[in-house]
Amino acid sequence: MTNEIKFLFNGIKIEGKLVKGYYSKGNYLNGAVGCFYVKSWFSGQSELLRKYFTVKNDTDIMTDYFENDSIYFYKDDKYIDKFNAMVKQNEIRHAKQAVKRYEKIREKSPRKFEMYYKEYYEQALKVLAA
Repeated sequence: MTNEIKFLFNGIKIEGKLVKGYYSKGNYLNGAVGCFYVKSWFSGQSELLRKYFTVKNDTDIMTDYFENDSIYFYKDDKYIDKFNAMVKQNEIRHAKQAVKRYEKIREKSPRKFEMYYKEYYEQALKVLAA
């Protein structure tokens, strides 16, 4: 069970070690449908990631350009179902947080809510309803 890979809301757990990061879904120029961005490039967990995934990092020390490691997911990827499930779970989690935040604003300042936050509140409710 030590080789088990778990996708968690705040990262990917590999061999019992959590690699923190965040998920992004979309259509990328390289044909990928999603990406996991490692939170910190100096975490020392690149070798652990490279055992199981193809890690991309275009850091160029000569020009002082530093980039965090990233893992791209494609439609036929082995882990695409786990990735998609975690993206959906994170969307729901963030929508719940947003609804709470916007309801507090609506309670405290109804006019401000109507002017600035109503549209976002309704979007969060749609995510929760889906």
